[in-house]
Amino acid sequence: MKKSLLALAALSAIAGAAQAQSSVTVYGLLDASVYNITNQASVANTATAGTTLNTGATSAQSTANNGSQTSQTATKFGTGLLQTSRFGLKGSEDLGNGAKANFQLESGISDATGVNSSTAGVLFDRAAWVGLSNKYVNAQFGRMTTFAYDQAGSFITDPMGLYLNVVNQNSTRTTSGALANNNTSGATVPAAILTINPMNAVVSNLFGTARTNNTVRLDGTYAGVTWGAGYSIGGAAGNNSSGAASELQLGYQYSGFKIAANYMKINDNLALANPNSLTAGTESASSNIYPYTNSTAKTYGVGAVWNANSNSANSNTWGLQAGWNKVVMNNTFQGAANSGTTFANAPVLNAFFGVTGSTSMTVADAGAYYMVTPAIKLTAAYYNTKLNPGLSNTAYVIGQGSSNTEALLANYFLSKRSDVYAVVANQSTAGGLAQYTANNNGATATLIYGLGMRHTF
Repeated sequence: MKKSLLALAALSAIAGAAQAQSSVTVYGLLDASVYNITNQASVANTATAGTTLNTGATSAQSTANNGSQTSQTATKFGTGLLQTSRFGLKGSEDLGNGAKANFQLESGISDATGVNSSTAGVLFDRAAWVGLSNKYVNAQFGRMTTFAYDQAGSFITDPMGLYLNVVNQNSTRTTSGALANNNTSGATVPAAILTINPMNAVVSNLFGTARTNNTVRLDGTYAGVTWGAGYSIGGAAGNNSSGAASELQLGYQYSGFKIAANYMKINDNLALANPNSLTAGTESASSNIYPYTNSTAKTYGVGAVWNANSNSANSNTWGLQAGWNKVVMNNTFQGAANSGTTFANAPVLNAFFGVTGSTSMTVADAGAYYMVTPAIKLTAAYYNTKLNPGLSNTAYVIGQGSSNTEALLANYFLSKRSDVYAVVANQSTAGGLAQYTANNNGATATLIYGLGMRHTF
């Protein structure tokens, strides 16, 4: 009996050690909400007479407009109003002597419809990487978030941590005819220039500054100092810099104080097409043709946060944050083929980026949070955004603009994994950004307010 018990104990120890050496975790987050957003264009009714409508009624008129020229309030179901809903797998294997093999696969999902919420046709759009780590350095290879995204998402350069990723765009302002400084037929403004939290425009898929593919990344922390460097391989034959990206980060933490900075450069970050292969007048809003050369994007970010009582069980924990972030687009537009043919229309992105030159968006932000009780957290944030487009050809550019955003968030934590929240934010725009967001009645302020719930597993 004693030998049997000893054998059983030995087997249990071996099994426990094997389990500790390798682990895989299924995890996820669901964020669902209902919110109202003002200053939205109403949808025009263009049903043909006799058409059966969704309500079951029959249209009695050929065309009608129910007020697309006025500012309306829209009630929407929000998936990811604070954070993108997601599902993922991550794991590590203990290789001994403190070394580990790691991996992560993560996909964004819509809890409104169940479909992939971020990138159509990409299964693991949020992360897909494998790597090695020890106590000194962490190495990752694949698709991953950028340092700019990580610092904003951890509330260092963004007091809301990339919450409120809701595009603020009036649908009547998407075509060139509604833009005062754009006389280009068929050109449209990009769909995510300005979001309620403008940091989601600076760190975004539009500029390629949120995630990168084909990336080799190294980072680590020693004595409170965090460092990191990454390089994304372009893969173009004969031109290693084409499509490549490089990034750096540096940070320091002492007790409740954190400060961090990041830099990134992306070459040829637009979906470039060979201008010599284009036909005059063929580029339009639906053609996805961007005849640029030497297109680059650069991002700069710095932020600091102070968490008071960070080492205390005191429920009156509070914190302050301040940050500055900038994205710069440099591009050269090739407006004619070698044959001398000139294009009849400007490319799709000219309404924002300009024909040739440098376009920048700068966001300065500040915020504070306060734990009223261990279960109630209040967060306030302010963002000032400035847009400076490339103005080498003002016929295609929306002009300089600015916006101010104030946001207030209240969280009630039901448990460590579940919370309900209420949020309200106001965004006012001026100049070129007012052209982009304002309705035809001249309204330039957008108010959003809603209730939601999050659960992590």
